[in-house]
Amino acid sequence: MLNQLDVVKVLENIPKHGIHAGQTGTIVHIYRVPRIAAEVEFLDEDGEMLAMIPLPESQLSVL
Repeated sequence: MLNQLDVVKVLENIPKHGIHAGQTGTIVHIYRVPRIAAEVEFLDEDGEMLAMIPLPESQLSVL
C-alpha cells in the first residue's frame, strides 16, 4: 500500500525522465482512479528537482 510521503525506489529505468532503477523519490500524491498510482518527486544531491512523474504501484518499492 502506497502512502503520501513514503520514500520509494523505482524498479525500472525511466529514460524519458532520466530516472534509473534503484533511484529513490518521495510520493507527493496518490491517484486512486482509474488505478492506483503515485506522483513521485525525484531530487538530486543538492535538493533540486530532477523529475516529478506519476508511476504505477508496480514500478515502486516502499523503503
